[in-house]
Amino acid sequence: MSNALAFLKMKTPADMLAVNFLSTSGQLKGRFVQEVDPPWTIWWEVPDEQGFMSRIGNMIQGAIAAPETIWEKGSPGSQLKSMQWLDLFRKAVIKQEDSRQVAGEVILMTDNKEVFFGAVKKHFVLQQGQMEFASFEGRRDFHLIKISNPSLWVFNTLDQSGFTWFNLVDRHSGIFVESGWRIHDISGLDCFNQFRVVDGGVLLVQKDGRLVNLKPAWKKGDSIIKVDFNELKVPQKNEESAITVKPFLRPTDRQHLAVFWKVDNHQQFKAIVANESLKSFRNYRSWFCADGRLFIAARGNQADRALATVLSDAFAPFYESEERVMIPAGKVLSPRLSSERLHTFFKADSKDVICIEEVDGELSCTLLGEKDMLAIEDFIALEVERAAHRAETLKPAWKFEFKELKKKKQLIEIEVKDAVGSNLKAKSEDGQVGSGSVSAGSGGKRRESRINLDVNPASDSEIVSLRLQVEEVDRQLNNNASDAALWKRRADLTSKMRLRVSSLAALLNSAVLTGNIDTMIDCALAYVKDHTTLSDLGKSTLTELEKGRLLSAMRDEAITAEFHYLVLLVYGARFNDPDIFAQAVAGMKTGFASDRRQFYGFNEMRVASGGGAMNVESRVELLKIDDLPRIKLNVKKFLQYVGCCPDMFSIDIVRLQLAKMLALHLNAEVARSLISNVFLEYRQYTAKAVSPASFHTYFSYLVGSWPESIAHATDDSSVSRWLRLLGMEKIRETPLRDFFTGELYRPPYLFNRAEEEDEKYGLINLAKWMGELDKTDFPDSSDGKQIARAIYRRYSDGNKDWSAFFKAAMRSGDIVAISKTQRLLLLIVSEFGPHKDFEQFILPAQIDPNQKHDWTIYTLTMYCDMFRLCLAYRRPVNEQVLFNLLVKRIPHPPNGWQDFIDSAEWIILCVLLTSSGVRRVQLDNLTTRAMYWLNHWSKHNEHEMYAQTLTVLSFLGIGILADLVPEKLEFHQLLEKRRVFWIQHAFALASSGQKAFNSWHQACSN
Repeated sequence: MSNALAFLKMKTPADMLAVNFLSTSGQLKGRFVQEVDPPWTIWWEVPDEQGFMSRIGNMIQGAIAAPETIWEKGSPGSQLKSMQWLDLFRKAVIKQEDSRQVAGEVILMTDNKEVFFGAVKKHFVLQQGQMEFASFEGRRDFHLIKISNPSLWVFNTLDQSGFTWFNLVDRHSGIFVESGWRIHDISGLDCFNQFRVVDGGVLLVQKDGRLVNLKPAWKKGDSIIKVDFNELKVPQKNEESAITVKPFLRPTDRQHLAVFWKVDNHQQFKAIVANESLKSFRNYRSWFCADGRLFIAARGNQADRALATVLSDAFAPFYESEERVMIPAGKVLSPRLSSERLHTFFKADSKDVICIEEVDGELSCTLLGEKDMLAIEDFIALEVERAAHRAETLKPAWKFEFKELKKKKQLIEIEVKDAVGSNLKAKSEDGQVGSGSVSAGSGGKRRESRINLDVNPASDSEIVSLRLQVEEVDRQLNNNASDAALWKRRADLTSKMRLRVSSLAALLNSAVLTGNIDTMIDCALAYVKDHTTLSDLGKSTLTELEKGRLLSAMRDEAITAEFHYLVLLVYGARFNDPDIFAQAVAGMKTGFASDRRQFYGFNEMRVASGGGAMNVESRVELLKIDDLPRIKLNVKKFLQYVGCCPDMFSIDIVRLQLAKMLALHLNAEVARSLISNVFLEYRQYTAKAVSPASFHTYFSYLVGSWPESIAHATDDSSVSRWLRLLGMEKIRETPLRDFFTGELYRPPYLFNRAEEEDEKYGLINLAKWMGELDKTDFPDSSDGKQIARAIYRRYSDGNKDWSAFFKAAMRSGDIVAISKTQRLLLLIVSEFGPHKDFEQFILPAQIDPNQKHDWTIYTLTMYCDMFRLCLAYRRPVNEQVLFNLLVKRIPHPPNGWQDFIDSAEWIILCVLLTSSGVRRVQLDNLTTRAMYWLNHWSKHNEHEMYAQTLTVLSFLGIGILADLVPEKLEFHQLLEKRRVFWIQHAFALASSGQKAFNSWHQACSN
């Protein structure tokens, strides 16, 4: 190569577009060239290397920052051939779209005045779009109209030969591309992503490769509009007429979570009850109607989702479209009516359930009262009771004698329904008769809350404005969750939106942060006012029977953690019961983790968008059919990397598995459009085979007949786990807090008690108190959850040695011991929140690619755990560098299988949580490695290893739809911080002891 030439590497189409723009505008000399040998890299050849970079900076004249970071200088690896811009443009820069889409901002170019005025006039008539225009004179006059939020209908009504419109390129101002075409990847971390047009200019990219650079002087569109009204007439109002709209159910492609079922076949339901554990029905309720109809509802996010799947397979599923309004799955009520309006129309209580369905083509509505709701156990208990009457019991032969037993008078309180003044007689078993008269209970004086949640309904425009303000407050809270003023502001806004519980929950957060006991008591009294079973808390005195009923109602699993804690505190202080007060404090010290009681989810924005009110905890959200262009791009890239496998059978298996997954999360029609049909011949084959032919038949049958083949997943084998996770349905049901500790993941390694006692840096050797734990808290073998809970309990009890293992392990420098510290910390933080005292033991977010120790499963998961902890505490970490390093360390066949399978799922889940620009590339690299292993085990006919690799590819496949996980993560982090300051409030009450109880008792007495 000549020394007089310099070469700039063209990494992306954006680089090529930028160079051509500078070249055609006279700012840069040179030509495009391409290597004749793979990888056929494209370069820009620049004559005369001397002073090149400084001249680039001068020529660009401030259009971009730091010129030396834009292009990479280098030397071509082979002979070069010249490339014409038009060929390069068509092959690598621009691509034709399937249809002509309209962007959020467009520029319409025309030389036809009728088209120009028609476009302006029709947009004005529709009152859609913000318009500006500019006119240019020359050999041929032409006009530009810049429209924000344009109307495709207007474009379709204009003379198609008289204009062209250009769409704004995503995330770029001033660059527009001709409609029906798009530019490849105009933005990215390693491309020329600062390319923009300065000083209000525009760059129009035409489909033939020409670039039009203009600097229009824009004028407002309404400056050429004249509005001509006829004489104003004021009509008389008709008091009687009204517009009648008959609601109906229309089909929808949106996927909804089933939370309600109509049982038509009682025998089938009995069979399900017989096959399921009674515990599974704990959070389900039912209505048994006189006409024989049976309805089942899942209550709260603690309802067993595996049972929900069984019910959805057997009976007609419904989802909650509005609060306590149930609609059949796959349907939507049109017009959409609010819960409040429907309940008012049917004159129903706000807590009653309205079930809307179609019967014989007509809309049928069923009202199910809250007071008629029964627990599933009531039916089963009835059968047991009947059986007990038919069984004979044995009488004990033992006799007990108690000498010198003294009788003591007891005051027995009996609640009766007789009228006041009636005489009563009671007879004991030994014949003694007691008598008395019925008197009225005191009932006690009721204390009212000073919080007023009754406000006038806001208009639709006011609701929109309030929602935007709430979203802004949430963004500020995410940066400072302990700002009491922000929580108070949120409470005020949601109160105006008539979101009573949300407003009280936010106000409670503010009161806890400021230590305002009076406000907390007022919140409790306002909360119970809306709950009839809890309303007795407002009374000053209660009978023992009333207290029992009240305590039973307080333990309802539907009450969220903070309100459960609050009503127990107020009960203990109000009725002078220190035991109940202490019980509340002890429960909140662990965030009621043993009860799996969730905190309030602040999900009103999701509910307002049709997400329903049940299952409120932050869960993983996936892309939907509305995001089809984004899904198409992800599928295409995924299949490209799947195609790297030399085994065609394995490629078809993965394609078919992906099609099944997409059909489950989207629908079958969309899945077929994304992935062409895959034909695999199979027959029903249930025994594992040994020859290659039958090996293929076995896996073809399991994938082809899925989900029916899940019936074979009856053991703990790798094949069974793969079949259960093939559709990745669990990811939609997994709260983000359980993302790394729930059913979805497999533990990277296990803690062995004997090894922890023998090893130099084992847990028991470094923290002697762990040796005293029983097998419940420290089993012989576990994934660490029980150990993490024991450490947290030690911490919450105020023992200073809770951190003994963490301190000693961090000092030891032993990678295995340090890895276990991060593992246990993650388990603690996931269950009990990111407390400040735990942060000191998080590894520094520094990655050393040249470290001397071996890369094992402990090393890989240590960095993943450190990353998750940094997310929880919002500590900065270079996600791109970290996971590029980890992905490169994942082994290829034939060696390193165990490290691959133990760490792959773990690393994939971590990458799904990142927001790095190379996130998709990292998932693609993992796909390549997984396909290598799939080919390897296919050659060896290893069923278990082949199934494990297919499971890894299921995790990678769901990454196509999991693009929203980082967006959901921020709000989840806010709720986790909220959980911490509630737990810290309980710590403060526990340390104050009797003094805290006295303060609450006095506040309740005032």
